[in-house]
Amino acid sequence: MKRIVIALVLMMTLLLAACQKSGNSNKVEKLPKLKDSASLEEAGKLAGFDLVVPESMKDYTNVTVQAAKKKMIQVTYSDKDMSAEDKKTVVIRKAAENISISEDSKEYPEKTLDQMNGAVVTTKGEEGLINLAVWKKHGYVYSLYFDEAVPRETIEYYMNYIY
Repeated sequence: MKRIVIALVLMMTLLLAACQKSGNSNKVEKLPKLKDSASLEEAGKLAGFDLVVPESMKDYTNVTVQAAKKKMIQVTYSDKDMSAEDKKTVVIRKAAENISISEDSKEYPEKTLDQMNGAVVTTKGEEGLINLAVWKKHGYVYSLYFDEAVPRETIEYYMNYIY
């Protein structure tokens, strides 16, 4: 019995040492500081990759594009000026896989893992509606956030236009 315990302790020690030596390759970074961009093209140059999004979204007439150098692009659609307290927003993000892009700290009663448009998607919402969808595809991570929850079909529809 003593030998088994010693062997387990040694294995755990070696495992921990190996994890520490492996560096930060699995480290997930927090949301980076974003810089306003005049266009998606400018944001793509800063981020080092492109993002394709819908040109417009019904009822959301204001669009803001931001990027973080070599890390992320964010497009925010708003129904009013961005400074308005009562605005509704839709936020689309694309980032390198090691960036956490779902900075939504709200606790949702429903969290599901689902297959949509060829990707495994984590969704969060309530009462069968979705506020946040996060998925990985082609080496990037994407998120789609709605202030006002929407049905699954809306998420699937917009996922077709985000890449």
